[in-house]
Amino acid sequence: MIGLYDLVADRLRANCPSLLQVEVGAEGVKAIEMLALGGDVTALVAPISDEARPVSTGTFHIVQTENETFAVVMALVFPGGFPQFETARQEIKTALRGWMPDELALPIEYVGGATLLYDLKREGGRWLHRLRFRAVSQATYGVST
Repeated sequence: MIGLYDLVADRLRANCPSLLQVEVGAEGVKAIEMLALGGDVTALVAPISDEARPVSTGTFHIVQTENETFAVVMALVFPGGFPQFETARQEIKTALRGWMPDELALPIEYVGGATLLYDLKREGGRWLHRLRFRAVSQATYGVST
């Protein structure tokens, strides 16, 4: 599913004009701090977790469904970034919710969001907000004996 994150980043770049920059990488405050360049919103696409469902077997094949949860972490600094936040948030959700790349079994779902960091200092501050999405894929394997 690694290629999925590149596809997500490409889709955000193409459909979210309010995002200054979109990158793929490991989630975390240190990684996203490199992206928060100014009042414009930047975003990091990162894996969070995956969960495999129980295997189902047929006569000559095995099928397993996997739920992959990934994040789009929005970063901005303020003062100056507040007006862009809601616009970027809605653009990201609209671009990804219901989209179904070829390798998925179901369309991508938005599953929630949370503030990771809201740090106000005298000279300005930093705001990190994570939007979580779920992608479901299905793998079919031949039965081995």
